[in-house]
Amino acid sequence: SLLTCGTAFHWLAPVEALAEIARVLAPGGVAALFWRYPTPGEPYMRLVGEVASRYGHAVMPDDVRVHSPAPFAGSTLAAEPLLLIDSTLAFTAEQFHGYIATVEWLRRLMGASHAEFLAALDVELRRRWPDGFVERNQEYLFLARKAA
Repeated sequence: SLLTCGTAFHWLAPVEALAEIARVLAPGGVAALFWRYPTPGEPYMRLVGEVASRYGHAVMPDDVRVHSPAPFAGSTLAAEPLLLIDSTLAFTAEQFHGYIATVEWLRRLMGASHAEFLAALDVELRRRWPDGFVERNQEYLFLARKAA
């Protein structure tokens, strides 16, 4: 069996979630947790940091990671080595703006300035990349196996 959780495990209570994952997996089954982050240095995320700084929030999006470096630690599942997979996503300015609007750590960081931040980001995205862009990403794939 295979259980997957994409860019969402950080929302769960890890001890309880890992116990439930181990319970539902068949012997020899695999759990896969993954997160996607822009490749460091992508200009689109640098822009996010630049616009956030206008509202008094210094942030380096390249340094933000919401996942645990060892998400299966403390569970009964046997972790495999981390896999990093290069990928790309094509965005229009509007799509990227919509994606950034859903990023919870940015919403919390920006607080009462979130709507103003998003409006300013929208202007800059449309000005700089009116025809869209392709963002390079790294997928962090964590695998663990239930004992057979």
